[in-house]
Amino acid sequence: MTDLAIRTREPGGARPRSALVAGSDNQAQDAASAVHQTLGLIVAYIPSEILVTYVAVVAAIQSAPGAGHTGEWIAFWLFLALSPSICWVLYATKLRHRGNPMPLHPKLWPHWPMVAATISYAVWAYTLPATPFSSFSWYQAAVGTVVLLLVTMLLGLLAPMFQPSQS
Repeated sequence: MTDLAIRTREPGGARPRSALVAGSDNQAQDAASAVHQTLGLIVAYIPSEILVTYVAVVAAIQSAPGAGHTGEWIAFWLFLALSPSICWVLYATKLRHRGNPMPLHPKLWPHWPMVAATISYAVWAYTLPATPFSSFSWYQAAVGTVVLLLVTMLLGLLAPMFQPSQS
C-alpha cells in the first residue's frame, strides 16, 4: 500500500488504470493488463504488516488459560488505532530508504493509504477465524467474506480518485 503512494509521488510513477485500456492497439492484452492491475490494487490494500502482528497477538491472548474476549477486543481496537501510524511509518521508512526527506508535515502524509489501511484492517480483522466479533450472535463468517471482497474491491476502485495526480 505504501509502495503505491510512493510510486504516485515519483515522476513517471503508476499510471491510472484507465490509461491501460483507452487508446490501445491490442485491446486483449490491455484488458488482461487492467485485470492484473486491478488484482494488484486489491492485494495492495491488505495491510499485511498490521494483520500479521494482530493475528500473532490474538493467538497469544487466546492461548492464555481462561482467556475471554476482552483481550481480543483490546487488541482489535489498539491495532485499529495504530493502523494509520503504522502505515505512515512504513511510508516514511521507504521514502528515507530512497534518500527522500522524512514526510513530517501532514500535507506530505499518504492520507489515502492511511485511511485505506485502517478500513482494510477492520474488515480483515472481522473476517479472521479468531475474530472477537464471533462473540456476537449476529456474526456470520460468510457475510464477512462478502464484505471483505466488496470493500477491498471498492478501495482499489476508489484509489485513483484519492491518490495525488501525476504531472
